[in-house]
Amino acid sequence: MAILDFSKGGFRGKLGCHYGERQNGSLQLKKTPTAIPKHTQKQTNSVRAFEKLNRFSSAVASVAFDFLGIKTGNLLKHNATARFFKGLIHNHAFDFQNFDAYFEQDSSIILRQFQRAEDGRSFQIDVQNLAPFSKKEGSAWFVFLFDPTFRALLATAPDSQEFSATVSANPEIVGTFRAVIFRVEKRANRRFFFGLYSELDVTGALIFNGVWRIKNSKNPDAYIIEESCIICADPESEIVGKVAKVR
Repeated sequence: MAILDFSKGGFRGKLGCHYGERQNGSLQLKKTPTAIPKHTQKQTNSVRAFEKLNRFSSAVASVAFDFLGIKTGNLLKHNATARFFKGLIHNHAFDFQNFDAYFEQDSSIILRQFQRAEDGRSFQIDVQNLAPFSKKEGSAWFVFLFDPTFRALLATAPDSQEFSATVSANPEIVGTFRAVIFRVEKRANRRFFFGLYSELDVTGALIFNGVWRIKNSKNPDAYIIEESCIICADPESEIVGKVAKVR
């Protein structure tokens, strides 16, 4: 709503795509901005960092919240968990640079295997926890697998000292995958955290089952490896001089 001042010939408030405001003692007519100001790189980085923190915290809260000793207050469990782990954001990026601030890396957890299958469609993970635990007494351990955007491919609280699994994955996703394993000990109503994490970088062009998968290719299954040769089955790819142009 706008208020028209007949004596001064101006109005205050919004009227259609214009608005009036008092500035330097006079009423001025201005056009409502139509373009949203671009975010700075620092703002974009901060948004991406909190997205990853929220995904990480949601996965942790789904299986471990009751063992963390975190009070929710008026927050949902995953938000309370994100508040607890907010220290993992450093210089507007979410990573595990501050992992030691939360988890003591001792020798109680052994990551025996963490690798991607040749066809890129799964990960094999094999973990052992050497420390005794009792969920009834508030002690447990947890295994997570995250893709490059920190979407959880695996989130579980094993019931035994050993855990192994084959975890499905999208073969087209490349980047850094992370296995995060930690355990919680409850001693006299206090919680102690122990853990480790491992990173597996699968960036760039990958060869799975004899197929050379070129990143961002429009026909990723068209490049076959046979007897140390690349066979191109894409009709729109071509060789110009000494340069192979693939799509």
